[in-house]
Amino acid sequence: MGRKRGGGGKKPPLITSDDDDNNNASSEASFGSSPPSWNDASSHEDKDLLFAITEALYEKRAATREKALETLCAFLRSSYRYEELEPVRETVPSLLLRCVQKGKAKEVELASVAIGLVVVTLGPEDGECWTEHIKALMHKAGGAGTPRSKVACVRALGVLCFVGTDDSVVLQQCIEKIQKCCSASASEVRAEAYTSLALLLSIAIPIGSKIMDHMLGYAEGFAKALGDEAVAVRTAAGSALVVLQEVFGEVLGGEEEEEGEEEEEAGAPFGELGGVVDKMSRLANSSWKTEGVGTPGSARMNKRDRQNQRKAFRELVNAMEGKSSSSKDSKIKLKHGDVLHLDSHSLRVTAGVFKSLLATGFQVHMQTNDLLHQVFNFQPRQEKIHLSQLEKKMLFSPNSTAKKKQTKVRNKDRMVKGTALDFYQEDL
Repeated sequence: MGRKRGGGGKKPPLITSDDDDNNNASSEASFGSSPPSWNDASSHEDKDLLFAITEALYEKRAATREKALETLCAFLRSSYRYEELEPVRETVPSLLLRCVQKGKAKEVELASVAIGLVVVTLGPEDGECWTEHIKALMHKAGGAGTPRSKVACVRALGVLCFVGTDDSVVLQQCIEKIQKCCSASASEVRAEAYTSLALLLSIAIPIGSKIMDHMLGYAEGFAKALGDEAVAVRTAAGSALVVLQEVFGEVLGGEEEEEGEEEEEAGAPFGELGGVVDKMSRLANSSWKTEGVGTPGSARMNKRDRQNQRKAFRELVNAMEGKSSSSKDSKIKLKHGDVLHLDSHSLRVTAGVFKSLLATGFQVHMQTNDLLHQVFNFQPRQEKIHLSQLEKKMLFSPNSTAKKKQTKVRNKDRMVKGTALDFYQEDL
């Protein structure tokens, strides 16, 4: 659900791109942080390059439009292009819509990525202008096409709903469409569908008399997907379960608390689906075989899949049980000595989507993009703080004053807790 620029509103969106970490070697990812030369347009100013791209999107030849879309993606990733894009905020989205509606698989894929980048750049100020884009993406996501084009459509659809609409009816339609993609034949499409559902659930608000039924339905679907044959799908479904627990945990556990029943065990956060955490724990300690969890039964996993699954599900189990994350994903180092702290799994999902969409442009956008500042409640430094070796040692060494004070406070807390425990044991 979108926010107004510079004002209050619901928490904004997140997004991913086609050229993600799974070796989706999309040509736009190889451009790096600077726009490529295209029809000798790189020698022109930014406005001239954008004008050349816009003109090329009118061409009848599909290869010309695809090349223009690749250049547009690289251009929008290379820097925060709000000032350049603002004068053509109606023209460019309309051309991208036509590419999605009438283009073939490759063009649909690139146009979907470009739509996500345009939304991240312009923000959700004019949410109504994205209604037709949402309809087109929903149609393409469930229709014919290559797995890559469907993945791009599902991601862009999740981003648009996350950022570009405040209409609850449209949001529900998007969720229903993305849910259908969870049964796609391609594993990458299923994984992206679960990730997009997690993204949309992270901004959902628990209201309505039937919210319990809806959430248990989501949880049941996610729990079933933990047995999928693809590691990426299992991981994405587990991540969606954690987001569901973070956002709707109190709602899902409300009935038992009202009836005065005993507090649920760690392995039963969803009532009827009490074995969810146990199942995730087994995946976190999986052997070389899937142990009958997935469709192929005891199919043997390769070393990389096994390592990825165990690493991912250990973090997911900790998050499900309310433990703080020790993963590198919880802290992202930025320019000028800034560190982006991601305190919840929902924020880590959001950050992963934006990093995938923006690729090498994530750092520069985090410094200058107002929308990302609102999403992560982050205010960047404008200048780098230079510290000498002595100053670094005084600040970060275990023998520094700050570290000693932190240790002293921690020891005091442990002593207080130990005293309280002794008191209750004596009382018993």
